[in-house]
Amino acid sequence: MKTVEGSGTVYGINQSTAKKAEITAKNLDVEVTSTSRAEGIHMANSNAAIRPEMTINGNVNLKVSGTANTLGAYIQGNSRLTVNGNVTADVDGHNGGFSYYGATGLYSTSNMGPNSMGADITVNGNVDLKGKAHGIFANAGGSKVTVNGGGSIEVDKASTNPYAAIRAEDGVVNMNVKLDSNGNAVGSLDKKVNIKGNLAVTTGAVNEVDKKGTLSQINLGLTTSDSTLKGGCV
Repeated sequence: MKTVEGSGTVYGINQSTAKKAEITAKNLDVEVTSTSRAEGIHMANSNAAIRPEMTINGNVNLKVSGTANTLGAYIQGNSRLTVNGNVTADVDGHNGGFSYYGATGLYSTSNMGPNSMGADITVNGNVDLKGKAHGIFANAGGSKVTVNGGGSIEVDKASTNPYAAIRAEDGVVNMNVKLDSNGNAVGSLDKKVNIKGNLAVTTGAVNEVDKKGTLSQINLGLTTSDSTLKGGCV
């Protein structure tokens, strides 16, 4: 288990080098607490010529608390995170940060400017995401989050920021869906999915100069009899 506390920006794991990192463990537990910005996993890169990658073989358990932007996994720019296992995240942003951008369990985003490139997060397993935060947010630059499994997402009702269970802005979120060779959703998988919170497709980060286009989309499979969505689609 890795526990990190601090008063400034605090990362649990930081992989932003032009290399491929690999971690193998039955369970990777990361707990981060900060009186400012806090991130369980941090990856950031604005260089199109290199791509930091990290593969985690095992289950990932994130517990992150902060008062500024607070992210379970923050994957930015030309970067890729793959988890071959289940992911749990308990994120408490204490309603801080910049509006609904302030806190997320799994956050894929782009670097800024005309060279905008969205990041990729793939979870080959189930997720259990909760807290005063989005569960999943694909934000800007054609960012993508894919969960090849099911699980649960619950937004804390005490949140005063308008967090959603899943949000896409100039990005794509796939959960419990079959994808073709081009990454397009063509059907549903057979996992149970339980969501308490809204599904939001919004335009705040849409920018016509983004290299990967301006598609904002959520693909979600809710085909089992015990799958539920308690929230709206906005």
